[in-house]
Amino acid sequence: MAEGLNPFQKARQAVQLESLMAWERRTNKRFPSGLRMEGCFDPKCESGDRFRTSIRNGYFRCWSCGSAGDVVKAAALAWNMSQSAAAKELLAKQATFAVKRVVAASASGEAADLVAQWAMTELTERLFETRRMDDAVRMSLNRRCITNAAIDEALEQGLILGLPTDPLAAKAAVEDLVGSRLPKHAGMWRDGLTVPACVFRPLWFRHGQGCIETRAIREGVKAAGSSLLRYGSASTPYTMPAIVRGHEPKAFCKSPLDALSLRVMGRLGEIAALPGDSSWVRADAGSVPNQAWFSGLRSAHVVFSGHEDGRKRSKALVSHLRNAGVAAEMIAMPDGLDVNDMLCSTAMI
Repeated sequence: MAEGLNPFQKARQAVQLESLMAWERRTNKRFPSGLRMEGCFDPKCESGDRFRTSIRNGYFRCWSCGSAGDVVKAAALAWNMSQSAAAKELLAKQATFAVKRVVAASASGEAADLVAQWAMTELTERLFETRRMDDAVRMSLNRRCITNAAIDEALEQGLILGLPTDPLAAKAAVEDLVGSRLPKHAGMWRDGLTVPACVFRPLWFRHGQGCIETRAIREGVKAAGSSLLRYGSASTPYTMPAIVRGHEPKAFCKSPLDALSLRVMGRLGEIAALPGDSSWVRADAGSVPNQAWFSGLRSAHVVFSGHEDGRKRSKALVSHLRNAGVAAEMIAMPDGLDVNDMLCSTAMI
């Protein structure tokens, strides 16, 4: 779907009146004057000609009660709900039918993977365009020295999301935005699990179209185990576009939080957080399998943590980039500190 559209526009673009008529099992008939539907979308309209509702150019009109409008208005009348709720329900139903078409079209064992990939792409687009940022999550980022300007930049670019810190409220917020079907098809919701693990981690980052990284915050409810969970295929780095193009080499760091920290520290060029150490470099050979991440580069700075593992992987990436003809330099962090630690230690001086 096109970016920047509100739910009403998306529903009108994605769902035709004829589809709604089919879902509602409404009989229709074509007359010389055009297509007409049996009865009316408004259940309160109980009199008049049998085929009293005209359907033309995406709009309906009942010649008995006078109700008229587009597919969103028709759904709101038929389902007895507000137009806002009807728009979301139309999109959810359309998503369900799209999944069924994908499954029906694939007779191989790849059907489930296709459904999950499609659902994750749709989920990331619809969730992150809402630009939601819970106050508690914003304050947690502020305490880690991430400024509101950097947070708002990431929100505007659809790269970050802040959910309520209460897990049940976070789950309800997601379902209010996209329904329950998409998270389930994407593998984030599971049958029989009242509270999915991801909603214990209210800070969400978007890696391209096919991956969501969820993180716990230091001040808030945490689930047992890892503070980070990743869903979907991390095939695209978390990338903050350059504020000033050509101003400085592209910077590579470890995490989205480090990318935000680099922006706060004054980095104006493009910043990419590579999605997980083990997913992009093999420790045995130090090779980088996804060449697309680094194609077209002339210069780069590698800014990983000052831990032993971070320095090892920094050297591996710098070596790879130099072998590919990129002028790459490693910016070393102090012992035991990552980029965000460095930002906070500087801020406290």
